[in-house]
This record gives sequence, structure tokens and C-alpha cells, in this order.
Amino acid sequence: MIVYKLKFVGDGEFIIISPPILRRLIEKVKKSSEKELTVEFDHLFPRPYQEYLLNVINSNSDEPYFSYEYIPKVLLDQNDLFKIAEHQLEEMKIEDVNCFDTVRLLKKRGNVLEMNCSNSFWTACKNSEAVFQYSNPDPF
Repeated sequence: MIVYKLKFVGDGEFIIISPPILRRLIEKVKKSSEKELTVEFDHLFPRPYQEYLLNVINSNSDEPYFSYEYIPKVLLDQNDLFKIAEHQLEEMKIEDVNCFDTVRLLKKRGNVLEMNCSNSFWTACKNSEAVFQYSNPDPF
């Protein structure tokens, strides 16, 4: 068993990428034959979870932890969730190395995330003995 540490550097913000989302993402990478892959946003973030996130974030928007400096408005919508996910996936690290070389949301293709895995993340996901530990910069 090889343990890999996944973490979000974070900017003091609420992390929307939960362990179940990471599990779905890792499974998608394991099944992919290439380092570059596309994932439907709704596959990673099911609609009920998106609604939940928007309710939590918008009802706490007066708290700094629930504001995102790269989104200049107070009440967020689904498009803003896309931006947050894209940003947080770009910042996700495995053993202090970025998990992805690039992450882009392709709205014209139906809200698909296009990601290019780093060598470190790709290798770890392909390892059948890998175990992933998740941590985030939770201020509470």
C-alpha cells in the first residue's frame, strides 16, 4: 500500500471538492487511457450537490470563508460553481505537486471539464496499491 496525500492549497475559501467527488475523479483517471481527459461537470458534481453548495455559499456570503476573490459578485449561480471547481482543481496538489497541468471548463461542449493530469497524479491514480489521503486548509 502506497499512501498519497492530496491537498488543496486554498485561499482561505470554502472547498467544494468533497471526498466523494475526488473518488469519482480518481476513478475516471484510472479508467482513462490518456493523461488528458474530459469529465462532465454533472458527473463529478451531481445536481443536488450543486444546489446544496449554492445554498450554503449564498446563505453565508457575508463570511470571508464563503467569498471567492476571483468571483466579484455576492450571490453565486451555477456558472460560478464551474469557476470555483476549475480554480480549486488547478490548485489541488499530490505530495506538493499540482495534480493537473491544465484544467478548463468547456461550456460549449455541455459543461465539460477538460483536464491534463500531471505525471505524478497520473502515476498515482494508475497504481493499484495507491491509497489517497485528503486534506484541505479548513479554518475551523
